[in-house]
Amino acid sequence: MINIIFNKCKYRLIRFFPYLYFFFESKKMKRIVKHNKKTWGKWNITNPKAELLIDAFRFPHWLIANSYFANILAKKYSAEIKSFSDSKNISYLTKKILKSFNWRETVYPVYDEAILEKQKEYLERAHVKIKTKQDLFDYKIDKIWLGIDIYETYLRGGRPTIDFTDQVFWDTVNDGIGHLLFWNDYFKNHNVAAILLSHDCYIKQDILAKVAYQNLIPVYLCNAIGLFLSKEPHDLYNNRFWNYPTQFRRLTKAEQEEAITWGKQRINTRLSGAGGGEDMQYSEKSAFISCNKDRRILKQSNKLKLIVTTHCFYDNPHGFGGMLFTDFHEWLTFLGEISNQTDYDWYIKPHPDYFPGTLEVISKITKSFPKITLLPPESSFHQLASEGVKYALTCYGSVGHELPLLGIQVINASYNPHSAYDFNYHAKSIEEYRYFLLNLNSLSKAINKNQVYEFYYMHYKYTQLDDLIFPSFKKMLTDISYKNRGDSAVYNYFLDNWSNTKHIEIISKMEEYINSGKKNYYLKGVE
Repeated sequence: MINIIFNKCKYRLIRFFPYLYFFFESKKMKRIVKHNKKTWGKWNITNPKAELLIDAFRFPHWLIANSYFANILAKKYSAEIKSFSDSKNISYLTKKILKSFNWRETVYPVYDEAILEKQKEYLERAHVKIKTKQDLFDYKIDKIWLGIDIYETYLRGGRPTIDFTDQVFWDTVNDGIGHLLFWNDYFKNHNVAAILLSHDCYIKQDILAKVAYQNLIPVYLCNAIGLFLSKEPHDLYNNRFWNYPTQFRRLTKAEQEEAITWGKQRINTRLSGAGGGEDMQYSEKSAFISCNKDRRILKQSNKLKLIVTTHCFYDNPHGFGGMLFTDFHEWLTFLGEISNQTDYDWYIKPHPDYFPGTLEVISKITKSFPKITLLPPESSFHQLASEGVKYALTCYGSVGHELPLLGIQVINASYNPHSAYDFNYHAKSIEEYRYFLLNLNSLSKAINKNQVYEFYYMHYKYTQLDDLIFPSFKKMLTDISYKNRGDSAVYNYFLDNWSNTKHIEIISKMEEYINSGKKNYYLKGVE
């Protein structure tokens, strides 16, 4: 009872005095800091010949995985560990964890007079060169593609598309140019052995990665469920999805049967509406709740019915590469224009875990295209299927493997996780996409459910190392609430399950992977 009262008082105080959070969390983190110092202290490189640059990313499961990966790489290259950031506001707690596993300092982009002069020249040229969204998307300097990173960084500020009249946009262009010039100069004057990223997108991470690619420096993306080596933009996914069928065929007959059974059980659990989203760590709300038999969602008509399933406007729209549109706002506007040329019943269904501002943007778009009806985000896909929806449109969403099992055909507008399979349509150009949309009544596709189950296994199990760091990463996500996954609860969970045997196993797997030079470490090992 005393603990309950204390915790209630503590959380109320934190609401009014946010800095108290750091006080309470700092005390809780003493255990992981002590563990790291004891574990990694003897790995410290006293006379480094090179340096590693590691992302100052704050999430505990990522920092745990990279405490291993960074020290193993540092030993291999006789390198010191430095973090990088575009902001000096790295939290005290993140610095404390980094320091506990041999971090030395943080590198911030600082522009000398020569860089500032070049930056000004390039910005003036950019004002002349960039007139359209496509111009921006394709923008390069010295063969380094930074337009996509400028584009997505601007969107990340809560903007659904590009506004060329916005000074913040041109400040973002300037920032991207500055980062490129800084890292070009930095690599000329420092012996950088490798880069460790949390994400391969945005100005902060991806421009650094692209300078590393040009200098043939390995770029790793290591996390609690996987090890990946990137050598070019979108390398994380370039061939990954295409390889699923080939990798599945390499499994024994017994393994294939077990995989199909696993995939079927897991996706059926997701479709049942249990929890938020089975095997979807970012999702808390299910789109597969039961039907509301007392209220019809769709209009009564004999017209073909289709739904547009939206994405987050602001978060890395080109995550997989190969999208047909420069952003999701452009995609929805295109669909609105197509809707005026058809006699279908069009509906837009927002994602149930939508970001603030999303519904306002979608509502504004639908007002411009009266043939499109905006549905409540909580609408059940089961009810939409039962009321006659035949097609769903997405760029690359998970509906691609969910809705075919409900009898709804899915059309993608991007390279996507399902590209190697035939249970979706995959438009390879805007012209083909337009043809699909204008001829839905003549399209027909038989769905092989076993293909869907196979995909599910490959995407959610084969390519994810559930036990790389934790006994089970998925169980950890179940045991720790979504709101607590960014604090000391994850460190304590890791330590509660830590053993010297597991420690040696993690090091062995990572050393095998690094020394192999291969791109991935999956369920079957290095590939």
